[in-house]
Amino acid sequence: MDRTERPFGFGCKKWTIIVLCMLSLAIKIISAAFILANINKFVDEMHKKEMNITKTQAILLLILFQSITISFTLIGLIGAYKENFCLSLIFSILYSLNLIKVIHDLYHDQNYWFSLIIMAILLTINISFTYDLYCIDHQQQQQQQQSSDNDSMKKKTKNDHHHHHHHSSSSSNKV
Repeated sequence: MDRTERPFGFGCKKWTIIVLCMLSLAIKIISAAFILANINKFVDEMHKKEMNITKTQAILLLILFQSITISFTLIGLIGAYKENFCLSLIFSILYSLNLIKVIHDLYHDQNYWFSLIIMAILLTINISFTYDLYCIDHQQQQQQQQSSDNDSMKKKTKNDHHHHHHHSSSSSNKV
């Protein structure tokens, strides 16, 4: 099969997504470890916000929340690495929802600006990358359709030629 033409900047987008996702994973793991190391302080902060939470509940919530966000990021990482349209599309949708949450958090805590900027860049690049993957898939489907049309035309021509040849030999036997 013909190698499909890659859109301009496709490789750059792919590796930017991979690097940003890996960086994001590293930050998530480090921050989770930091919160776990300071879990008592975290629980105290939650109590100040009128949230009654035990140390065990805080650890479970942290693990749950971090597992979900790490899963989102892994979907993006794998989608980019494997150049998979569905995974990249799912990542764009999940990351859009996450971006909305960060915008909401920005109203309460101004420290989220950096996260917001990185996420917006990553999401923009990923949406463009996902569109490129859609175009590539569409182009490959057209090529497959053309090649299968060509194959069926060749078979039809071969069968017509063979069938025609068979008739001419049988008509010569009658004479």
